[in-house]
Amino acid sequence: MLNVLILFAVFANGQNTAIKAADSTGDEKLPNGGHSCTSDDDCGDFRGYCDNKTAKCICYEKYTDSKCNYARKSQLTAFLLSLLISGVGAGRFYLGLTLSAVFQLLIGLCTIIIPIVAGCTIFCQKGKITGIFIFLSFLFGLASFGWWLADSILTGTNQLQDGEGVYPYSW
Repeated sequence: MLNVLILFAVFANGQNTAIKAADSTGDEKLPNGGHSCTSDDDCGDFRGYCDNKTAKCICYEKYTDSKCNYARKSQLTAFLLSLLISGVGAGRFYLGLTLSAVFQLLIGLCTIIIPIVAGCTIFCQKGKITGIFIFLSFLFGLASFGWWLADSILTGTNQLQDGEGVYPYSW
């Protein structure tokens, strides 16, 4: 599965810990630090520090890119949004995966709207309903459940990248 190489670096005072995480498969689009530096100011405002031995920026866990300017998303937030309100695409909107979030929202709305239309058809036509409404209700409900399950697993195991191709920081 996903192998993540984690290197810990500690400030001289021993209180602040930085973490450098890089996807071992090389899928991350943004590097995690690596910009040449002479002082901590070169590595973003309190988002990383300059490693004196290598003269390269090392980003804190919640930031990435060469100068530690990109704020990574939270795995916990993405997981809770996917687990609790996945039917409206909340987790994917949070991660910046807008196109798939819109499709998830449409499927979620169809899961709600089609049974309402079917109920109105039953009420208006005194019990007569076409099989298509039952089939579509089942189909969209199954698709919505499957997507909820997949997103909950992917965000829970931190295997879903955000819109920039960066994995959220772990909980």
